[in-house]
Amino acid sequence: MGKSGTRKPVKLDQRRPLSEQDSETRTLGCRHSNPNTCRNNSTPDKCAFVRPDNMCLMPPRSWKGIFEKLRRDSNLDLGYCQASPSIFRTGMSKKYEGLVHLVLRISMMAQIGRRRFNVVDAHNEMVEKQGSVTIAKWGQSGTLARADRLQKQVKNGSETLLILVAKRGGQFHGFQAPLSGVHIGKPTAQIKAISPPYYEQLGEASSLWCTVSRSFVPADLQNLHLASNGRPLLDVLGECRTSSMLVK
Repeated sequence: MGKSGTRKPVKLDQRRPLSEQDSETRTLGCRHSNPNTCRNNSTPDKCAFVRPDNMCLMPPRSWKGIFEKLRRDSNLDLGYCQASPSIFRTGMSKKYEGLVHLVLRISMMAQIGRRRFNVVDAHNEMVEKQGSVTIAKWGQSGTLARADRLQKQVKNGSETLLILVAKRGGQFHGFQAPLSGVHIGKPTAQIKAISPPYYEQLGEASSLWCTVSRSFVPADLQNLHLASNGRPLLDVLGECRTSSMLVK
């Protein structure tokens, strides 16, 4: 407090690097340039300053444009490994040779209201009913170059895998299915039609949508390595909270 009894102005860097938790509709920490002037400051369950997870669910109107610019300007698809002294770039900023596959980290279980269910089973049920399902990558979508690379592999007939990874009982478990399509941007009507019904109840934004036409089956994670630096996938999963990455 100043001598006049008013709060000292707090200035924050709106354009600090994106985190994995940042999206068009929410931010990790406050992204207002001056939180003291924000009308939503300290709003219960909405403001980063009062939420235990430090998430802001009501970013400023300018945030969408700032987010898009930061996403375009950044070479990072996937955030960084906090347990490592170096940043692991896992997007397509380098020309990786050979076939690559996409790994997405998920929670094995989800709960909507009183209903608790297995996420992999929920997606497999859509494949059984409609022949295909779309999986959303919540938060940052990654670069267009990465999506283009995956889509080209699919169009060329190269089996490109989507590998879902979940931690259960202290162990990482993988589930894989061949990709049949990759879409960046707002979901089309067709994408919405083959998305699990519970997506509508999440209230979260996604701009990366992966389509598969086969059910997910158990995947062997032992022999997978990051496409960017060759590190074993299981080592990286144990050190980082990175939510998506390209592997070989």
